[in-house]
Amino acid sequence: MATRQYLEDLDFWVSQEKRTVTYRWLSAELRVPCDTAKRMLFHYAETKKRPSIYYGANLFVPPEASWPP
Repeated sequence: MATRQYLEDLDFWVSQEKRTVTYRWLSAELRVPCDTAKRMLFHYAETKKRPSIYYGANLFVPPEASWPP
């Protein structure tokens, strides 16, 4: 999957769908290894540099999402 495409997909899932994106979910959704999904999430977070992105323990949660689920 091209870099631009997965960044657009991640941005859609996090920003518009308000989805909590984990590396496991991303790995299954894009059919990539877990380590690749972790790097994708890290790259997304570094690229966006938005304060609305929270990450820790390889988990992204939109600020509007209720936590814990």
